[in-house]
Amino acid sequence: MVQPRHNVRAAVSWQVVAELLRRHHKACQLRVLETHPGGGTYDCLSLCYPRCGDVFGGHLVSFNVLSGHLFVWHPYGTPRVRLEQLGWPEGNNYVLAYLAAEDPKTVVDSIEALVGLPPEPPQLPPTTPPVLVARIVAGVLKRYLLARHRVEVRCGWFDSSGAGGSYVDRWVYEVPGFRDALAAAVAGPWQAQARIAARVWRLQRSDSDASVVLEMATGTAYSGGEQVSLFERYREVGRLPPVVDWVVTRLEA
Repeated sequence: MVQPRHNVRAAVSWQVVAELLRRHHKACQLRVLETHPGGGTYDCLSLCYPRCGDVFGGHLVSFNVLSGHLFVWHPYGTPRVRLEQLGWPEGNNYVLAYLAAEDPKTVVDSIEALVGLPPEPPQLPPTTPPVLVARIVAGVLKRYLLARHRVEVRCGWFDSSGAGGSYVDRWVYEVPGFRDALAAAVAGPWQAQARIAARVWRLQRSDSDASVVLEMATGTAYSGGEQVSLFERYREVGRLPPVVDWVVTRLEA
């Protein structure tokens, strides 16, 4: 089966992750990571929660941006649906299912039930900085669906799943405040540096050096010497598009 182009797969992946975080980030303590399971074979967005597991907690689900397939690792609670009941293309292709759905919300609802997260709350919780960053990334990627170039989104912590060793990506050291924080953590266990680096994500156009770094803990953005609290800007305007515009403008500079 022909797969959609990378821009589409990435946008759908981040949209699904952003919606799940929007519903459950605070109550279930979800966090998003870039992971490369299979000894570094795959390129995934993974949701984790602190109930069990490694430095980032138990892996709940991985969304393979390359194939469009998802894999459930450790359900949060009792799943309310089985994958085979969903009738998705290729069995587990969430990207194709999302694109084919009359209402894409039904796909997010199905994933929520599949991984044992609670049903969507009657009222969405207030947006937190990590949720805002995920929503911004999804919003930016949707602007580039039909662009000739990509916007690459990379986490500051490169998790290789045992293939060559995991490490802090070198661009993280150029983010204000992070060089000192990483230097202070270097004498301790590697998990300390991993937690620091995993807080930042870089968006970079594939055809230029234009980039924006987003910090999840505070909703701060860094680009070309600028340091702006997009979380505060979002609270002021109460809408997502203006903060997405800010990032896109820097990527187009």
